[in-house]
Amino acid sequence: MAALTTIALATAAVGTGLSAYGKYQEGQTANKAAAFNAAEQRQESQRVEMESRRDATRKQDSNKRALASIRARFAKSGLDFSGSPAEVLAEKSVLLNMELQDARRVGAANTERLDRGAGLTERFGDQQAKAGTIGAGTDLLGGINQIASVL
Repeated sequence: MAALTTIALATAAVGTGLSAYGKYQEGQTANKAAAFNAAEQRQESQRVEMESRRDATRKQDSNKRALASIRARFAKSGLDFSGSPAEVLAEKSVLLNMELQDARRVGAANTERLDRGAGLTERFGDQQAKAGTIGAGTDLLGGINQIASVL
């Protein structure tokens, strides 16, 4: 009978150790996955920022061409740039600049959203790692308690 008790205690100890190790590893794996996902989100953020800057530069160049075209049409028609033609050009310039600023704001907002998401993902991974460590400790204490109750 003592041999069975010894085997039961050894099995309980090994089972407790494996369970604790499994929970710890589960937390560490979740943390690594979160770190990978956060890195992907940061890369996406950088890509969006670069695209936003490129698009803004293209928009700015397009705006310059549009204003030059308006000036050329006015000049071709023989109109003086004072009065209504100047007002049209100024209004168009303001509208084009507002579109450019809107495009920049959207790009910045998308970049910020992705950066915040990466930060949240990292914090989630940290919490998962802590939960795994706590779960492992809980399993160990429970196993020790179970073994002690047999003795």
